[in-house]
Amino acid sequence: MGQVNHFLLAIAILSSGACSIFNSSTAHFKYTDVRAEIDDVDYENIEKIGNVAVSIRRVQHPSDHNRWDFNFAVSPSIHFDRQLFHPVEVGENRPSSDNFVPDLTKSRLSILGNLKMTTHTPIGAFVLTGGYGQSFFKLSKETGAESYRTSQIRKLDFVYLAFFSKRFYFMFGPRYYREKSNEFVVAARIGLYWGKL
Repeated sequence: MGQVNHFLLAIAILSSGACSIFNSSTAHFKYTDVRAEIDDVDYENIEKIGNVAVSIRRVQHPSDHNRWDFNFAVSPSIHFDRQLFHPVEVGENRPSSDNFVPDLTKSRLSILGNLKMTTHTPIGAFVLTGGYGQSFFKLSKETGAESYRTSQIRKLDFVYLAFFSKRFYFMFGPRYYREKSNEFVVAARIGLYWGKL
């Protein structure tokens, strides 16, 4: 949980006004399906539902827009997630020999620039986003070995966003990541808006 605590500390610093380009953060409950080739081994994520994931981002508050409105915007986002992977072909009866392929945990911090198309309606906003950036991740194998790597990352997502109070909002929708793997996510997110009203 130490990495999550560091991320929450970063959110607190950013929300204090040190970086006004961000105005909200979200915590996720999501279904994730990932297939990845890591060190010439095919892996898939074990926990399909519910893994650690938080983000800080910039969202458009409905008070700044007409009931019906449409716009394009460029904005950054920062995401942290952690997933446990299992080798695909090895299965449960993994040999205890030199051919042993361990499970691994991937902890990833991603920083993206995003182009957003937002349609505001009386029932909430619909947002289509394309993003490109860099990911920094740590691979921790169950044998104890660790490695740190970087990769380019792209995303495409479509969400429904609705504020249910002045400061809290709900987001729901699918997301596709392309890194060195294909990652499909359907996420429900609860967000806190800390920007000016």
